[in-house]
Amino acid sequence: MNLPLKSNGGAAAAILWLAAVFFPFLSGCSGGNIAPVPTSGDTLHFRHATLLTAVRGNGYTRVDIRDPWNATHTAATYILIPRSDTLPATLPEGTLVRTPLQRAAAFSAVHAALADELGALSLVCGLCDKDYVRSSALLQALQQGLLQDFGAAMQPATERIAAAGADALFISPFRDRVPGPAERLGIPVIVCADYMEASPLARAEWVRFYGMLFGCEARADSLFATVEHAYSEWAMKTAAAKEKPTLMVDLKTGPVWYVAGGRSTMGTLYRDAGLAYLFANDTARGSVALDFERVYARCAQADCWLVKYGRAADHTYASLAADEPRYRLFRPWRERRIFGINTFATPFYEDTPFHPERLLAELVQTFHPELRTPGFRPRYVCPVSE
Repeated sequence: MNLPLKSNGGAAAAILWLAAVFFPFLSGCSGGNIAPVPTSGDTLHFRHATLLTAVRGNGYTRVDIRDPWNATHTAATYILIPRSDTLPATLPEGTLVRTPLQRAAAFSAVHAALADELGALSLVCGLCDKDYVRSSALLQALQQGLLQDFGAAMQPATERIAAAGADALFISPFRDRVPGPAERLGIPVIVCADYMEASPLARAEWVRFYGMLFGCEARADSLFATVEHAYSEWAMKTAAAKEKPTLMVDLKTGPVWYVAGGRSTMGTLYRDAGLAYLFANDTARGSVALDFERVYARCAQADCWLVKYGRAADHTYASLAADEPRYRLFRPWRERRIFGINTFATPFYEDTPFHPERLLAELVQTFHPELRTPGFRPRYVCPVSE
């Protein structure tokens, strides 16, 4: 999920609250300034990810994660050492993580689903917010007791996590944080800042880091290479698009309308899909909170409208109007050019963060009919019905 972007049924708010209350790592764990990279060893090159640095040292791999909100600081430094190896006599500063992990706790279905794709779901002991899980593999593992339920993200069962023998906590960072009880568990916190990368491929490339943690690095590298190729192929196809429709996104939540920042993964994906995203000039990497009037001023004459939401029944034009009558003022409403992604109906948040090529393919074929492939059947994006 693109936290802190609005998520299904309030899951994003819950995850962000958890990060704020329970995991004080930004500018804390690593002591502030970015530590120097070792002068010896081989640097692992990331082609797209900008928040990751990895260097092979003498018997270890050091991974630095930059603070997404302050490029001069680190969010965390990890020293990865295989479980089968003896600890070196000297190690650089950082959080020691023995790999492969054996009892990871995923505080988001995003990373649990990725572990499943890497063939490493058996190395995950549980997750939070099970009510929002849509992946069939994760649901089956929960039903069979192979994955434990660690409760709601806003009230995690820290005792259950400790009793499960978790050896790492996968959590997405949040800019502001308050120290809380989970840090006293003494379990390494894996800072999953992938959602704060500036492009879908940059986020997806984090699979290579997670592959290191789960002991399936080659498989992760191969997966990313496949994703990268397919994404690039679809992005290149948009060069042949006849036009670039202007795009507005998402819905008002209470008094606030959250939209993807122009430098966020979704903002970049809209551009790569050959769309003129109406908030592309915003420099935020996460979401931007706006009032209705500002959105209307920018988007009243948009060509099309893409909304993500989570509800038992698909939205209709009537249900949208019932939620906010002023939606009728927008051109996409009048011309029936609204498309929806119901995150309760598909495993959208489990699938697309590390497979952005799937969503890109749908957006290209939805908004550029001339580029559709034979037999195209959308999985996520559907026209809103009457």
